Amino acid sequence: MTKIGLALEKVLVGKKITQSEICSKVGITQGFFSGIKTGKKIGSEETIQAIIDVLVLTKDEESEVWKAWSYDRGHKETMEYFFKLEQENLKLKKILKEIKDI
Repeated sequence: MTKIGLALEKVLVGKKITQSEICSKVGITQGFFSGIKTGKKIGSEETIQAIIDVLVLTKDEESEVWKAWSYDRGHKETMEYFFKLEQENLKLKKILKEIKDI
């Protein structure tokens, strides 16, 4: 499964909406939605936004979906580099928080 697929699965947990309902509201087929999750299809920016709107995501959830979508669309080596930078940034934020708490 792709990063967007994993992100969508993560946000779907606890949502009381079926894949069929999502597809109906967004105007896509279940096959297309499945293709987005598996990487066989690439959803447009408009389609991903429509899915986000239907799911009524928090800002953090929305951010995760957009990051995953961007990752899957980008050049793998570049995206892996950005992912590594993001992980280092999170570590540095944690260290700064610990310093502030002293």
